[in-house]
Amino acid sequence: MIASTNNLGVLFMNRNEKNVNKLTMLGMMTALVFVSNYLRITMPILSFCVMLVLVGRMIEIYSASRSAAFHPKAVCGHFGNPALASR
Repeated sequence: MIASTNNLGVLFMNRNEKNVNKLTMLGMMTALVFVSNYLRITMPILSFCVMLVLVGRMIEIYSASRSAAFHPKAVCGHFGNPALASR
């Protein structure tokens, strides 16, 4: 790998090019702040939605197991698996 430490381009820049570079950096920093704040807002909302889905699935599994316990003829075996019916 060839590394270069040539900074002659920075030395020979005129003032207009330096101002353009400052504006480019300002735009990049503004975008970074915007994305950071956007993620700060959306990540808790997304984690709450994931939690709702998981809790809903747990309630669904729990209610299926309770209905199987009270109505043994509704399903045969362990959650409908006939291989586990004798256990």
